[in-house]
Amino acid sequence: MQKLSIILKTFPLSTLIKKIIRKLAFFVKRKYIRNTIKFITTYQNYNNMINYDYFIHTIDKLKSELYITNYIESNYDILYNLSEKYINHQFNLLGSGWVKISLDSTYLDYRGVHFDNIMQKDKFIHIANKINNPNKKYSQKIIELLPIDYELIDWQRDFRTGYRWDENKLSLDNHFGNIIGVDVKHPWELGRMQHLVNFYYMWKYTDNDKYANEYRNQILDFIACNPPQYGIQWKIAMDPGIRAINWIITYSLFKSENYNFDFEFDRAFIESIYNHYHFVKNNLEWGSGIRGNHYFANITSLLIILLFLNDDSLSSDFDNYLNQFKNEIEYQFLNDGGNFEGSLPYHYFTLEMLNTTLYFLINSQWQTKKITEFLDKIYNNIFRIFIFSINNINSDRIQNFGDNDSGYFFRFHLPFTISKYSLDTDINNYTEHNELINIIAKYFEFQLIQLDSFPFFGIYNIIKDKYNFHYYSSQFSKKNRGAHQHNDITSYTLQILDNDFIIDSGTFNYTAFPDLRNQFRSIVYHNTLQLDNLEQRDIPIDNNKLLFWLIDKQKMKFDQIEENYISSKHYFFDCETSRTIRFEDKKIYFEDKCNSDKIKIIRNILSPAVIITNLDNNIVTTIINNIQIKFIFYNSKVEIREIEISQNYGSLTKSNIILATSLDQTINWELEIIDEIN
Repeated sequence: MQKLSIILKTFPLSTLIKKIIRKLAFFVKRKYIRNTIKFITTYQNYNNMINYDYFIHTIDKLKSELYITNYIESNYDILYNLSEKYINHQFNLLGSGWVKISLDSTYLDYRGVHFDNIMQKDKFIHIANKINNPNKKYSQKIIELLPIDYELIDWQRDFRTGYRWDENKLSLDNHFGNIIGVDVKHPWELGRMQHLVNFYYMWKYTDNDKYANEYRNQILDFIACNPPQYGIQWKIAMDPGIRAINWIITYSLFKSENYNFDFEFDRAFIESIYNHYHFVKNNLEWGSGIRGNHYFANITSLLIILLFLNDDSLSSDFDNYLNQFKNEIEYQFLNDGGNFEGSLPYHYFTLEMLNTTLYFLINSQWQTKKITEFLDKIYNNIFRIFIFSINNINSDRIQNFGDNDSGYFFRFHLPFTISKYSLDTDINNYTEHNELINIIAKYFEFQLIQLDSFPFFGIYNIIKDKYNFHYYSSQFSKKNRGAHQHNDITSYTLQILDNDFIIDSGTFNYTAFPDLRNQFRSIVYHNTLQLDNLEQRDIPIDNNKLLFWLIDKQKMKFDQIEENYISSKHYFFDCETSRTIRFEDKKIYFEDKCNSDKIKIIRNILSPAVIITNLDNNIVTTIINNIQIKFIFYNSKVEIREIEISQNYGSLTKSNIILATSLDQTINWELEIIDEIN
């Protein structure tokens, strides 16, 4: 009833009718699939011999423009360490740490949740026991192509809790979000197979065929153990699309170096790409009134697959999806170029899909006339998107406003760093985004300019010699019911000489721990003012189906931006609330107002690298990298508490938060940067 009530308040009647019709159609489709598909093989044979010379030509050009050879040479230590782990089927995904993912592996307790479900590791016994009868013959045929000593990866496993989905069950009937602690994003992230490009790098650098062989074997492993429409890896269309793109690009990288795989692998690979294509095509994640990055991933994946297949029998499909791509660029990006979902990390996720697809379209030698006409139509949209994107990356990093699930589409620059002691995830590095923007901008002949104000998305940047200040004040995303937004209006982040100082708390998780999901998107985890215990937008609780909903109650919001000045007013708390900020070279002055006599709390979340050296009544003194920063709160009680933040999805790190509490209607405070100390 709670969800129904919210839906009735959110969508107009016409949209509700469309949603009901779509739900009924989906119900009929599911019933049909259940009654028919279990009697037939879902591996479809496609004996097409494709000509991928056009695509490989594009890959060759891209390798040159991204200086891939230089990248491999300068990152050899990272790539070697990664490849050895991947060959041993060890993965570090979404905060898991390095863990071996095999049928007979055991897994650690994850926040008190653990499942014992060790599988039979013998390949042939596994196929005999776990693949449904109509698909068994094809699976066994693929398994026979693997070396005797090859160990299967467990593609159905939540590798943090040990929970396992069932590949013998239709994907429609494999459910998620119904068991506390179990996160479906773990097997999905593994199933994207975004690590495969590393095998190409090491093969190219060392000329050792063990890397090409492992690349081949892992793809055959996936094909054999994951019949289309069965298990958790075919639950939604987005991840199969991303997987297909990673397969296609890495396969083409090998082919561009004249590497010859065996005929049986080539045939199984192409057949599976066709299977991926038709699965995504038949399961598009489009909804009346609600669609977002998933649908964008569907369309971009289909276009790149079509460019790879170069199949004239699918040219009408290409026309359709090229038109849909144009529609979504117009629909999902705002007039200032920001993504409509209101999350900065999700903007760059969709930008990655956009740029990768644009690059292949621009350099395609198939359907060139249609592509040229398409590119002319989207010129202005792409210009705005690029201006937004280059101006919200600082030192190759972005700010964490809104949801962040640490996801990406395809990257040549792997999201890892290496130190003397560890190999660490570094998802928040957007060097490749900038490089692709500059490459594509040359085609469009863009003059990319500097801007600091993006009022439709709601982000404003104040850049000084000593600091970078980023302010967020967005409208509610009605198109996507606030799915990836947080209660962070008038929140901010701050870097001092490129050091993170005031930060956003992150996201941590989605469906595995609903209470933590709601906690990290609540106002208490953001750098703004809260009145009493009120939220800016209501967060539905005790309903896991509403973990991607916020309830808008905003009556009005007003932002005024001038040089060295920002002022915002809103009425989230049924009274006028405002934040005014003035900027000097080394000082930032805040005035927070709320015409209520209730308790007000101002929060400032510090980076884990910040050291608090002193708390003296209303003055807090801190140090970051030998730079001293002082807070002064003039009419507040000040305290410091420990807080857990999430710098990447699935990981938690301890830090500190400064809390300033007052009953006054106006709270003045300031932040001063003092010269470096010895």
